[in-house]
Amino acid sequence: MIRDILRLVQEEYGNADLNIDYLAAQVYLSASYLGHLFKTHTGENLGKHIVRVRMEQAGRLLASTHLKVADVGQKVGYGNPSYFSMLFKMQYGCTPAQYREKGARP
Repeated sequence: MIRDILRLVQEEYGNADLNIDYLAAQVYLSASYLGHLFKTHTGENLGKHIVRVRMEQAGRLLASTHLKVADVGQKVGYGNPSYFSMLFKMQYGCTPAQYREKGARP
């Protein structure tokens, strides 16, 4: 089941509705139990895993395309560009624009 969750996150990272509740509904478990199972088997918080996967994808898009930062945020599931930029900065230590300027590679 954890492999299914990992696959779903990889496949649906662009879905703005992707969260623990959504994933729990997909595998017919409560959100709290799914979170507990995921943490037990992977050592990582499920919510943080979703954000990490989205940020990794955003880094790839920023490095390989000329999409606007807001469009990159939207492609990885964040409709609010400010929120996306804040999460990105927490993950990489720089804004998405700074990341692109540096030519950083994920």
